[in-house]
Amino acid sequence: MLPLRFRVGIAMDLLKVGDTRLTVATDAVHPNDNVEYINLGSELSLKEKYFLRAGYKSLFMKDSEEGFTAGGGIRQDIQNWTIDIDYAYADFGRLGFVNRLSVGVRF
Repeated sequence: MLPLRFRVGIAMDLLKVGDTRLTVATDAVHPNDNVEYINLGSELSLKEKYFLRAGYKSLFMKDSEEGFTAGGGIRQDIQNWTIDIDYAYADFGRLGFVNRLSVGVRF
């Protein structure tokens, strides 16, 4: 049998005051080859330029190596280009801590 996943999620801006926005999101996943689990996350945006993020991955999954994640980002507009620089930290249990850095360019 091929692996199959049913996923449903929702996101909502809990706070939107001036240039500050707090978004929370969750999704529930039902794979046919494992137990159900939930992913939770939030993002705090300041002026849509500075971002702080935190979340928890694979909540309620037995023997999961994934867990708490955190990070941040900066968005900079340069003429007709937008550059996004994001950093993320993830705890992978026995595998240790993982640091991720990404750079995106939009034009």
